[in-house]
Amino acid sequence: MLNSAKTEEDFQRQFTLIEAILESKLPQLSTEEILTMFDLKTATMPKLDAYETLVKYWQDKAKEEGLQKGMEEG
Repeated sequence: MLNSAKTEEDFQRQFTLIEAILESKLPQLSTEEILTMFDLKTATMPKLDAYETLVKYWQDKAKEEGLQKGMEEG
């Protein structure tokens, strides 16, 4: 569920919902114990490095092709 978050705000909203559900289902445990048990203490918004790398690659490629075409026409 957390992997589907598109923004930091979405991630935080989903994380808070999961935390609330777990706390209501496991009232005998503290929040700290729940976060540790489900390894949520280190949960962060997934990085989209692969996506960003691809976007940069295609932007650079388009720029190169545009320059090359401009030189051919000019």
